[in-house]
Amino acid sequence: MTSTSYKMPLLLGAISTLIMPFLTFGFIGLHIVRLEIGLNIFSIFYTVFDLLYPFFFLILFAGNLCLLKALLVRIPFDKHSLNTLQFLVKSNFIVFGFLTFATMLFSTEPTSELAYTFWLACFIVGLLLNISIGIYLMIQARTERKFALLWIGFAFVLAQFFDYSGFRVLLVLTENVTPDFIWNYIGLSFFDYASMDSEIKNMFDEITSMSLFLTLSLGALVVILRTVALAVFYVLMAQLLFIRKKPKKMMLKSDR
Repeated sequence: MTSTSYKMPLLLGAISTLIMPFLTFGFIGLHIVRLEIGLNIFSIFYTVFDLLYPFFFLILFAGNLCLLKALLVRIPFDKHSLNTLQFLVKSNFIVFGFLTFATMLFSTEPTSELAYTFWLACFIVGLLLNISIGIYLMIQARTERKFALLWIGFAFVLAQFFDYSGFRVLLVLTENVTPDFIWNYIGLSFFDYASMDSEIKNMFDEITSMSLFLTLSLGALVVILRTVALAVFYVLMAQLLFIRKKPKKMMLKSDR
């Protein structure tokens, strides 16, 4: 493979890495507006941001696999390591096909429990395969004596752990922790909660708002760390894939 064959996935991956944080923070801001102020005028932008992120996520997912495939051609791994990495990358390409279909299905049927379960299963399998690839690259960094492989694998694994979808799970959990849920959890009914003093209700509302704020702050930190990890991943991949070592000049001995 020539360098021009993987310039496009590297470029698309870098663009997606830059765009996705803005989509995330825009989604968070619109979510707060809808939750605290109750304005539905920005609901169309909320939906657009929520749909654009999976689109760029799929581009990023496929681009990373293409770069990893190019890396296997570029770096002279031993036969066993090469076969293992090729198996992991090819398997994740298959998972990517299912993940694309699951994302389209879940986007058209967001309330379907079956569509969500199918998407979540594909996402988890793809995530685990990516983590396995990253860890294997870190192991190979010692045997192949390439320090860049260690940081590529570490950054790739870190990006998987700090994926945006994990933040969405935290957000959904926090939204469900309402005062009604708390009272039902400790064995009191909604009528018991409604008959309580307003100060106690306000206290529970403040607890809910604080938990949501902490979750959003954690989500912002997750997005920043993931962006940094992907930036390191792309810089090192570009170094290995595009920068060629200059051949050493052969010093010819002159005949005396």
